[in-house]
Amino acid sequence: MFINSRLLNQQQLAESVSGKQLIRLEKQKQNPYFTRVDFTYKGEETAEKIYVGPFSFSTKEQGLLIYDWRAPIASIFYEYDLGEAKFQTPAGIASGEIQRKRQIKFKDGMIDYVVESDTTVFDEVLQNELWQQKGGQMSTIISTIQKEQNEVIRDSRSKDMIIQGVAGSGKTSIALHRIAFLLYRFRDHITSEQVMILSPNRTFSQFIAQVLPELGEEPVTEWTIDEFGQTLSGAAKVPSRFQEIERLYLNQRQSLIERIRYLSTKRCVADLKKFLKESEKFTTETITIGDYDYGEEYILQRYKAYGKKPVFERLQLIAEDILENLRSRPFQPKKKPTKKQLFNRLKKMLPITNCNKLYANFLAEQGYSMKKDLSYSDLFPILYIRLFMEGFDEFSKIRYVIIDEM
Repeated sequence: MFINSRLLNQQQLAESVSGKQLIRLEKQKQNPYFTRVDFTYKGEETAEKIYVGPFSFSTKEQGLLIYDWRAPIASIFYEYDLGEAKFQTPAGIASGEIQRKRQIKFKDGMIDYVVESDTTVFDEVLQNELWQQKGGQMSTIISTIQKEQNEVIRDSRSKDMIIQGVAGSGKTSIALHRIAFLLYRFRDHITSEQVMILSPNRTFSQFIAQVLPELGEEPVTEWTIDEFGQTLSGAAKVPSRFQEIERLYLNQRQSLIERIRYLSTKRCVADLKKFLKESEKFTTETITIGDYDYGEEYILQRYKAYGKKPVFERLQLIAEDILENLRSRPFQPKKKPTKKQLFNRLKKMLPITNCNKLYANFLAEQGYSMKKDLSYSDLFPILYIRLFMEGFDEFSKIRYVIIDEM
């Protein structure tokens, strides 16, 4: 039975992979490649014809015929004019000379036009592509990526990145193509399930929905800022941004306006950080288990050692440390507490553990009261407090986040 189940899983996986390959091949029938670069490697006389397309294509007989646009060798199309060029390979830098560049447009599986180009992306091709992309959804731009855009897309060293530009300059498109590149470049380390896009609204999400599938990648996790906030705010019920605007328009209460104004300032952020720094302090007590004492100094030292983690996670780790220490003792106590029991005991050493109560105390310190009718602006301080105290297990698998148009 186990073998049959295993074979069935392997068959389903093979069918899934075959299905994806078939979809790609169908797309390649319509648009196999968009450029041909004639590149002569240093020390050689004959130029190699390099075709670049949305996906790679190879046969057993002829080997690799078309390179994926994300492959290292494809960067010479985006970054260099005719003349000297180089690209990174696993074995080091390969250098040579670009002898010829052609930009090729397919329509319904047939060549529509070919343009000889001595630049990275010929302006006429760029204008034609931009004109054709007008519509209800964003499309891929792999055939018209500019040199500066390519540098952003292929940057695999920067931990954090801010893409700035005027409206319509392609910031979102570059971010999505960057996701596709990272999923290709680090395919053994990151999957689409570990990527999240945080966008302003569902209309925007629908607008960008087809870009990654067009590039051969699975859709990633998408949240609007309102969905993100409401899901993570716990017991606190907060109105949406539009509900708040409507409420302010209908009932222009000065006290609410002043509170919202304060919550939108840098001063509020600084005040909240200072408040939480004070709130994390707790009165330690000695924990005795059998013949063994875990004193106040030990508990405080472990608490500080885990200082970069959420408060509750620190307490969980201290509980684990105590139990691990007990297991190493030569004489085991007859009755040992569970991890949960130790955690609850440690939790009682904190002055306040309820996130909503902490927020109410914070507002009170600033001269505001927390009533039932929370504002949209209350959402983010509440989320920050929950992150500080509890952390967000809901997104523990997420490794890469794109925040767009916030």
